[in-house]
Amino acid sequence: MNAEPNLTFANGALSANEFITRLDGHIKFEFELTAQRITYLAASESFLFSAYALAVANYDKNKEKADLLYRLIQVLPWIGIVLAVTVLLAVFCAICMILN
Repeated sequence: MNAEPNLTFANGALSANEFITRLDGHIKFEFELTAQRITYLAASESFLFSAYALAVANYDKNKEKADLLYRLIQVLPWIGIVLAVTVLLAVFCAICMILN
């Protein structure tokens, strides 16, 4: 009498092992998505930081493009912040999916 309990869902009955296997696969998928999002964030933030550093370094040297560089210096940090908040929301949603 080593019968596994059956769990009934909208799509039919699943054994406990099938349920755990599916849940494990779903959690693994969400963690992989989270890792990808963090990797993309790190790569894009490094490009933004490089562009910011170049703009700051060339601001005083290049008088004819000082207006453009000034705007770039003002906009790039906000782009980085928006990007980081977007990834934070995506990671938060992934955590909510894992917990549900």
